[in-house]
Amino acid sequence: MTASPPSASRRTVTVLFCDVVDSTPLGERLDAETLRRVQTEYFAAVRGVLERHGGLVEKFIGDAAMAVFGLPTLHEDDALRAARAASELGAAVLPIDRELDRDHGLRLRIRVGVATGEVVTGDPAGGQALATGETVVTAQRLEQAARPEEVLVDDPTYRLIADAVDAEPVEAVAAKGKTEPVAAWRLLGVETGALGVARRFDTPLVGRESELAALRGALERALAGRRCQLVTVVGQAGVGKSRLVREFLLEAGPAATVRIGRCPPYGDGITFLPVAEVLPDETLEGTTDEIFRRVRKSFEQLAERGPLVLCFDDVHWAEPTFLNLVDYLKGWIVAAPVLIVCLARPELLDERPEWQQSSLSLPPLSPAEIETLLDALDAPAEARGRIAEAAEGNPLFAEQVAAIAVDEGSEFVVPRSIQLLLAARLDRLAASERSVAEWAAVVGREFPLRAVAALAPEEMRAEVAGHLFALLRKDLVEPHAGLFWEEDGFRFRHGLIRDVAYEGIPKEVRAELHERYARWYDRYHGEDVIVGYHLEQAFRYRQQLGRVDESLGEEAGRCLAVAGRRAFARQDTPAATKLLQRALALLPKDDPERRELMREESIALWLGGEARKSTAVLDELLELAVESGDRRMEWYALLERAHRRTMIDPGATADELLAVTEQAIAVFEELGDESGLAQAWRRRSLAPRGQGDFATAEEALERAYVHARKATDRQEQGRTIDALCGILLYGPAPVDAALRRCDELLEAAGGDLLAEACVLRTTAALRAMRGEFGLSRSLCAGVRETYQDLGLRLALVALAEIAGGIELLAGNAAEAEVALRGGYEILFAMGDATVVAFQAGLLAETVALQGRLEEAEELVRRAEEGAAEDIGAQIHWRATKAAIESLRGRHDAAIELARKAVEIAAGTDALNMHAGAALRLAEVLRRAGRLEEAARSASDAVRLYEHKGNVVAARAALPSVAV
Repeated sequence: MTASPPSASRRTVTVLFCDVVDSTPLGERLDAETLRRVQTEYFAAVRGVLERHGGLVEKFIGDAAMAVFGLPTLHEDDALRAARAASELGAAVLPIDRELDRDHGLRLRIRVGVATGEVVTGDPAGGQALATGETVVTAQRLEQAARPEEVLVDDPTYRLIADAVDAEPVEAVAAKGKTEPVAAWRLLGVETGALGVARRFDTPLVGRESELAALRGALERALAGRRCQLVTVVGQAGVGKSRLVREFLLEAGPAATVRIGRCPPYGDGITFLPVAEVLPDETLEGTTDEIFRRVRKSFEQLAERGPLVLCFDDVHWAEPTFLNLVDYLKGWIVAAPVLIVCLARPELLDERPEWQQSSLSLPPLSPAEIETLLDALDAPAEARGRIAEAAEGNPLFAEQVAAIAVDEGSEFVVPRSIQLLLAARLDRLAASERSVAEWAAVVGREFPLRAVAALAPEEMRAEVAGHLFALLRKDLVEPHAGLFWEEDGFRFRHGLIRDVAYEGIPKEVRAELHERYARWYDRYHGEDVIVGYHLEQAFRYRQQLGRVDESLGEEAGRCLAVAGRRAFARQDTPAATKLLQRALALLPKDDPERRELMREESIALWLGGEARKSTAVLDELLELAVESGDRRMEWYALLERAHRRTMIDPGATADELLAVTEQAIAVFEELGDESGLAQAWRRRSLAPRGQGDFATAEEALERAYVHARKATDRQEQGRTIDALCGILLYGPAPVDAALRRCDELLEAAGGDLLAEACVLRTTAALRAMRGEFGLSRSLCAGVRETYQDLGLRLALVALAEIAGGIELLAGNAAEAEVALRGGYEILFAMGDATVVAFQAGLLAETVALQGRLEEAEELVRRAEEGAAEDIGAQIHWRATKAAIESLRGRHDAAIELARKAVEIAAGTDALNMHAGAALRLAEVLRRAGRLEEAARSASDAVRLYEHKGNVVAARAALPSVAV
């Protein structure tokens, strides 16, 4: 049963405009009766061609004809049908042109424009236009730009017919009413019988071993029993039916006679056309019974010389009489080895359910098989995940999406040819089944039965289950249990099926369905992110239609704000960023909640590595807070900005940050804001830490932690725990004591993923100092996975520093470089000046250890430029530069740099850094031949490492103590 299109729908169609060139002389020089006859003949000729190829002639305006290919039923080859029609129109009107030239010296020449794209269809019974939209305008503009007897097609049309036509690009058409010129192609010819997008047979057959064996078995049975065997290879478009059968036919060919025919989708006299292709000498005249007998005898004669394999493709398009012929051949060929292989889509089994017994169903390829196919296609590595996701096991989809990725890079969309394949399947559904598919598409890829029923009109709700099971039988949906409360659910077999069904719904109807679903879902489940999404969609579609509902937008914004803040609280940075941005786009500009949402958005952007966007949001927030007199939010923003300046702006000083934090502490004490005090004291720790005074920094952090706990601010507790961990690692706390404190902080984290990851990151570094490298690397791998899941790019920088340090301690400079370079590149892209300087110094050391001195010198230069406010960076760049100078034989310069590094480090309580500087001094002194001084400096390093509990480094330094 074929559904009529709804009274209004959105669909992709091909529109053809045809017009007579310069028709004015006809009206001026022909008698009115003659002109009427000419016009009638012209209209009849044009209509005949257009309708023969499946076009729906909407109207004639003057001498112009407009036809739509894709109404009332969409076909996957509508663009090719339109191209064939366009190429035949000139020949159709040629007799009229010759008659006019002979009798009146006048010409009737036409020009044609063809465009493909989305239109809104109307209800002709209600007097509405059949198709409206930009695609109609484009087709008309192309027709107007065409020269006499020329056909111009737009680029979307050309992409759908490229493998079946001869065409050449022309200069883009500057179409009136369009902002950009229309890319166009001149149609020169259409190949008979070709497909618009040719199938590829040059890739290896992947994952069809059992199916190929089944076809071999059928041929063996035909030979053994000397009678006809029928196998129907069934599968969705693109799943690989033709590729499988081609492989089988190539195998069978040497020993068997192979004949191939194809059932065309439309045309005159197509019933026996597949037989005509395999039996060219057969006239196919007479009664049906006579034709059946002659065809059978012809096949039996062919099989006398050896087995005969008949392959009929696209049998889902076959006429019933042809299917009857196949049944007849199967039953009546009883003394000849004949194998009939039919290729069809699943809908054939609705017409011939008895063929199910002899069918061979092709499932989608597995993920591993798709990966093998993508290897053969040379698909871009960076796009493979998206290609596999879009293909969902369909080889044709994988091929076409991969081709776009190769041509256009990793940014690509699903080819329109694939969308039309799926849209054509949906268009063949009964109207009620199509409606159920559309309601389900509004819910999403997965959906429970009762959610779809909730969107149905009252009188149809009892029928929804039956229609869903019809979609199940037609392989459009599949069972999907366990996701929806306590009832079974469904999911669309392919995500693109859901997308195509959804895109066919008019926006006004979409808005109504989204709002209705949001109300229903809120009553039964009440999850803000789901309710907010559907209300947002309803608002956006009405907004696009000029029917703005501000209250609906505000309601959606509040739901998304709750969901965004919840994601922010659980440290899900990517989700928080998107949800908060969507909420802010919907809430009124004067809504006081916006300021808190903007603060959280700014932090989420910063943590996600979006420094510029984060700063822009923070600046806007500060301006709004000052305008509204919101002192609390003003100082939140000032505090955040001051902290970030020390990281981004090389000119920012620790004293500036200290001044802001002290003012902020005073303001938050006045306001009684415990969370603000926690943030201020945490920032207060940064100035002493930057100067290497870890003990003072720790005091500030302990105060911050107390305020965070009083405020029950889990996020701030987590950030303070993170900062305390840094103090434990780099400060004077011995390894054993630091590990005990880490255990306490891990318990205090209370399940906060970010806080736990930060503690485990520090634990990894401390364990490495005791030589437990396997455990350290395992901890780092787990922390990395957490950070990646949470979208925390900045946290990955801190992890890179830890992982690099572990590998340096283990003596693996190359592995250390890999780890450190990842963090360095993130910071360098953000313009994070101070921390980049520290990371550059660490990276320089790993590069120098591998003998790449020039590259190390460039990194040292960068570290030196940004190290003014960071003691660690000052120590590292000097120590590394000292090593480089020493290796180049410039011993005096090397010793001076190394002594300065030790002098700076001695003013800190950073034991590991102090020890590292002392060891570097010992190294350059030894290279300069000053062995006693070298031994004393190495002895200092060992003592400092032992005081920290860094067993591995102390042991490694011991040999340097000997003179």
